[in-house]
Amino acid sequence: MLKKEALQHNFRVKLMDMEKYKEDDLAKEKMVIILISTYGEGEPPDGARAFHEWITSEAHSDDELSKVTYTVFGLGNKTYEHFNKMAQDFDSRLSDLGAFRVYPKGEGDDDGCLDDDFNNWKSGLWTAIGEHFSLKNITESVNTGYVRDTKLVLHDQDFEVTTNTSVKKYDHKTPFISKIVSTRELHTPNSDRSCLDVEFELAQSLSYSPGDHLGVYPENRPELVKRLINRLEIDANQKFSLVSVENPNSVVLGPCTVLHALTCLCDITSLPGKNMLKVLSEYATDPTEKEFLTKISSASSRSGDSNTWDSWIKHDLRNIVEVLEDLPSIKIPFDLFLELQPKLAPRYYSISSSRKLNPSTVHITAVHLHYDKPTGRVHEGVCTTFLKEKHDARENNLSCGLIAPIFVRQSNFHLPSNTKVPVIMIGPGTGIAPFCGFIQERKIRMQEAAPGTEFGEFILFFGCRNRCTDFIYQKELENAVQEKVLTQLFVAFSREASEKIYVQHKMKEEGQLVWDLIDRRGGYLYVCGDANKMAKDVSATLHAIATEYGKLTTQQSNAYWHSLQSCGRYLQDVWA
Repeated sequence: MLKKEALQHNFRVKLMDMEKYKEDDLAKEKMVIILISTYGEGEPPDGARAFHEWITSEAHSDDELSKVTYTVFGLGNKTYEHFNKMAQDFDSRLSDLGAFRVYPKGEGDDDGCLDDDFNNWKSGLWTAIGEHFSLKNITESVNTGYVRDTKLVLHDQDFEVTTNTSVKKYDHKTPFISKIVSTRELHTPNSDRSCLDVEFELAQSLSYSPGDHLGVYPENRPELVKRLINRLEIDANQKFSLVSVENPNSVVLGPCTVLHALTCLCDITSLPGKNMLKVLSEYATDPTEKEFLTKISSASSRSGDSNTWDSWIKHDLRNIVEVLEDLPSIKIPFDLFLELQPKLAPRYYSISSSRKLNPSTVHITAVHLHYDKPTGRVHEGVCTTFLKEKHDARENNLSCGLIAPIFVRQSNFHLPSNTKVPVIMIGPGTGIAPFCGFIQERKIRMQEAAPGTEFGEFILFFGCRNRCTDFIYQKELENAVQEKVLTQLFVAFSREASEKIYVQHKMKEEGQLVWDLIDRRGGYLYVCGDANKMAKDVSATLHAIATEYGKLTTQQSNAYWHSLQSCGRYLQDVWA
């Protein structure tokens, strides 16, 4: 969108992937607009990691970017503690190196409506840039019609689609096509839910440490893809390429079949944003549907009207397939549909194994996301449904298609190298995943250690609903206690008594032990699981423990736990 608006204002503009940008060129730029997301614990996305390391390094002079004008917009989620940290890092660092901030930094919240945040932020952008560069007739009133970036090139059926088989390094752009070695249902038959341990084949060149993440590229459900193909009235076997309008030799998508694109490349289950709905309104032939799309794509999300993006899209969880089905007069060209759709992104899972114990495979733990929407339709997680279908295929002795593209994303969520340091792990539900890897790693360390090597306390707080339904990895945990790998195991069952008991309640019961191990013994604290509630409740409990057993004031407690995070002794791996 920004590129199109810049072109409409007669600017020469380049849209660059940060991963492909040459750092040394930054000082030569006149104007830079940075769009950056934040992942996990204030980390950059994979494609921006190298650039972020470069710009935050100390190998720069204070006026290195003195000729650069810039602004920044961040994409984050307020559920996470380090909301939009990357945008803050880039904004402050560019200023530190002498660049001029021509327009205030913006921050988008994915927990709300990113389109609203972005559109509100850029409402005065071009005027500010025009005034700074003394340009005349620069206003915000640009052509609102959608300008195409790509065009469709159709191929004959005998056109050969080739793939690159000479990959030397596997990452998010060139994942390893892995065999699914095994799947195991972790819930008992008494459970109405499903949670799987999935084991993938690992390439020799792929290494990981317990606590790292495994990226898995899923596929959209065949039934949903079939509905979309029927709605768009296209041939599933048609081969095509989507190429750039500016440079027809630049292939944006493909070459591939329609079926492959909609199954593996396009995200057709995410919620369509307001900007996409605005484009769809231009292709609605029914006046009522056109008016409705125009309204929900422009009205504020805070409007009291029921016909808003918040109510019709976000609350009802309508994906693009359902929007097209509910508004049948929309006749959108297939190539434009592809241009508007986001790419199907990998889903990240905490690795639940140690390579020292499993040298040729890697495990993850995934709970199947499946529930009814307000519309009566069913909402299913893309990747967990993909994995569940692989599990069901294995259960039915169907081996065909038991593969998935995977790669490893490193994290900072690792065990301390000093075995004497106490470790406290807090992970209810699938939050236990990295700690399964920690336990395996600890066991190997104990077996390989020289006689007399000291090992500190190794404590796990785990929680689930009921020991008879979802006490996942129960045997492994009990064995770890018997083998003295785990020194203590505290389990909270939230649905076994009239009053719900969670991990934070068990922590409070063991408050003296927690405080002694962390404060007096220099222990490490690890938290994994839900960011929205669990991580906040655990944090509140830690503050209560610091107040009761450490006699700290609220201000002192805040500073204490923040210092532990800064020095890497209080680590979180949480998700919304």
